[in-house]
Amino acid sequence: MRALLSVAVRAAAITLVFPCHAARSSNLFLGNPSFAGTADQDNLLVIKPAFALSYNSSNGEPNWVSWTLVKGDVGDTLPKAEFEEDTALPAGVTRITSRDYDDCGFDRGHMCPPADRSVTKTDSDSTFVMTNILPQSPELHRNAWNQEEIYLRGLADAGSRLHIIAGPAGEGGEGSRGLATSIANGQVNVPAYCWKIAVVEPDTGKDDIQEITAAARVIATMMPNDTTPGLEWGQYRTTVARIELKTGLHFFGALPDDVARALETKIDTAALPPPVEPEWHQHSKAGAKPDDSAG
Repeated sequence: MRALLSVAVRAAAITLVFPCHAARSSNLFLGNPSFAGTADQDNLLVIKPAFALSYNSSNGEPNWVSWTLVKGDVGDTLPKAEFEEDTALPAGVTRITSRDYDDCGFDRGHMCPPADRSVTKTDSDSTFVMTNILPQSPELHRNAWNQEEIYLRGLADAGSRLHIIAGPAGEGGEGSRGLATSIANGQVNVPAYCWKIAVVEPDTGKDDIQEITAAARVIATMMPNDTTPGLEWGQYRTTVARIELKTGLHFFGALPDDVARALETKIDTAALPPPVEPEWHQHSKAGAKPDDSAG
């Protein structure tokens, strides 16, 4: 599986954006962590109305997915039952289908979850594109990862604006069929960890870099993609700096250097509520067929 290029090379070589259709400007609010653009199929910037991502053709998955979450993004639209190939990818780029995950022992794990875009059916359905999906162990996907998603939506509901980035790290995980470094005949990398970063600020109704200060709350987690995660996600809190070391990505590039440095070394220690009833759906289960209805 091909890793990303060094930050210095990426910064010099990649400046363009693909594809060029309208997107929420806030979805890249914190910056472009891999300097993704059009020049490298393993670091291809894909901007969608509901989120932005860097796609890795060699790994068959995103390097990262970025989006902003506020109370107004969350509604009661039910998730769709079918995952779709990303037809926006250019010719020559590996396109993963839902069937590539059949009987693999790993769930189809959303990075930007449908519940974060559940006000309209269009936004919710858009999260079911395979460029927004990673192979996650059932224990990770249905437990700790899901619990953090629920917690972050709770912060949005209480009046916060969250800038979120999530993605994979490393190679080799353990699903319901045992250890694996890849699925789909080697087309999709199985990550060793899944990470997420959320910068939390009061929702003033607009995005303003000046409102992100060194005092902002940062929730960074790195969770093992194996059979160990339970419902308690707080134990996986870490620093952004550690995620950078694991991934080679550079976060907070849109922020002033002094603010970025301060946020990168924070580890969240806020008291967390007890776990709640898990939210996960039949279609994402290991071995589920792409036409399974939502559970």
